[in-house]
Amino acid sequence: MVVGAVTILLATLSPFVLLRVIPIIEQSALHNLDGVRQRFTRAATNLPNSPVVSAARSLVPDSPMPEPPDRPADLGLGMWEPSPEVEFPNMEGPRPEPPIGTPTLRGGHVAYLKDDMGPVVGWHFDE
Repeated sequence: MVVGAVTILLATLSPFVLLRVIPIIEQSALHNLDGVRQRFTRAATNLPNSPVVSAARSLVPDSPMPEPPDRPADLGLGMWEPSPEVEFPNMEGPRPEPPIGTPTLRGGHVAYLKDDMGPVVGWHFDE
């Protein structure tokens, strides 16, 4: 009977103990991962200055770097056929007629309306 009572007591208290232990384990895991990130970043930034890379550079013979290729005059793009010259109208002097009909002025008057938000000022066209 004592063993059963102790087992039930342990089963009852184990979630609380587990929930108290999980944050401690989580913090230690995050601290460990943060340290791994810092070590990896430091190793990656210091890689060109490492002794292994220096030794590898000393073993590689010096070779001239290739020059960039010559750029073509058209930058490698196809050229369009030239269009004929267009004469622009003279900006001084009389104004030329519009190409299609004569412009008509639109008539109308101010319209004061109300909508859901309140008064609205608009324009009513007479056409």
